Amino acid sequence: MRSFLRHRQYILETPYSVRNEVATIRLEHTYTFKSLEVHEGSQLRDFLYLAVYVPPGCLPPDRAIIDAPLMTCYTQNWGKPDDFAMVAQTQQSQPPVGIAWIRQMTHACPGYGFIDEMTPSLAISVLPSLRGQGIGTKLLTELLSQAPSDRIGLSVQNSNQAKRLYERMGFSTIRESVDESIMVWTRLPPV
Repeated sequence: MRSFLRHRQYILETPYSVRNEVATIRLEHTYTFKSLEVHEGSQLRDFLYLAVYVPPGCLPPDRAIIDAPLMTCYTQNWGKPDDFAMVAQTQQSQPPVGIAWIRQMTHACPGYGFIDEMTPSLAISVLPSLRGQGIGTKLLTELLSQAPSDRIGLSVQNSNQAKRLYERMGFSTIRESVDESIMVWTRLPPV
């Protein structure tokens, strides 16, 4: 696993209402992005649960869902040669606020959105209280820029707002059903 640490300060603009007028405030947040070390892999289970899409108005599933065979593919025995993850933290000493990771799935353990045994699958989640602030975009940008793979796949529910993020980041739909899209990102060669 590569050791990678990057500090960046981002200015996030957040709209708020003042006497029926919409204004924008600028909040400074410092985020640290680093690769997940093998010994930190246990954190993936919590973020895998947070990655489960819960449609508006629905109750979240029981936490035992992450022990289902298709879910354990994303975290079990973390630290294989092709496993790669980026962590977002507000300070280096604090726990993660988000994690994005890729892992090569197999026919025996396909996860969701399996494409082939040459295309790793993506999982990403940000703490619910911090969603919608650009952290996921920046986390995914960091992961894609450092990923050891030139092609990454994912599965997303069509009603999930994250689908727009994936499209903005260059993922394209290769299979689609009524409820779900299988998307793939391919690194463009340098110009």
